[in-house]
Amino acid sequence: MTIRMLAALLLLPAQEKDSFFPAKEGSVRTFRTNVSSYGGKEFTHRYEKVGKRVFTLVEANPEDVKSMKVREATAGADDLLVLEGEQMLFVVRKTKDEVRVYRHAWGEEFSLTYVFPTELKAGLKWTSPHVYPSCGWFVAELEYAATEEKVTVPAGTFDAVRVAIGKRWRQSPEATPTETIWFARGQGIVKWTNNRGTHELVK
Repeated sequence: MTIRMLAALLLLPAQEKDSFFPAKEGSVRTFRTNVSSYGGKEFTHRYEKVGKRVFTLVEANPEDVKSMKVREATAGADDLLVLEGEQMLFVVRKTKDEVRVYRHAWGEEFSLTYVFPTELKAGLKWTSPHVYPSCGWFVAELEYAATEEKVTVPAGTFDAVRVAIGKRWRQSPEATPTETIWFARGQGIVKWTNNRGTHELVK
């Protein structure tokens, strides 16, 4: 995943005071980045409901996440679409227990990228399949580990949950670290890093 697409990941505007994944249709958030492709500038994302659009969500086969088998579902009208300008980046589906993030692959198809529990806390560890589009579908496994950490960004200082993420392909005995994301209650993501650089919440 590129840092540009990760920029949209669950950077959802505050609506629920105590939620790590607040969301509100029509809001815009601003971030600062040191990624060279952005020229070190700020950028914004906006959030819309999927509504009447017909999007296909591609997931790993739940019975065998280590296989290349996938299954398809249709995005719901209340799922959130994340855009940068007119470019579609992600569909976000939030349920009582988890938040599922689908990355735009091509056309009207989005592939499962991340799964987070709605109630994050230090000490949690979990895994989820990651569906990667490349002349078909490849399935990897993500490993997550959450800790507590205070973080300062242009938007302020937050008591955050830091989630370190690693990716493991079928043939790999261990996961390779890929990115780190900081979540704050009532804000969502306030900072994230990967091998391309860092993004921080401005407002």
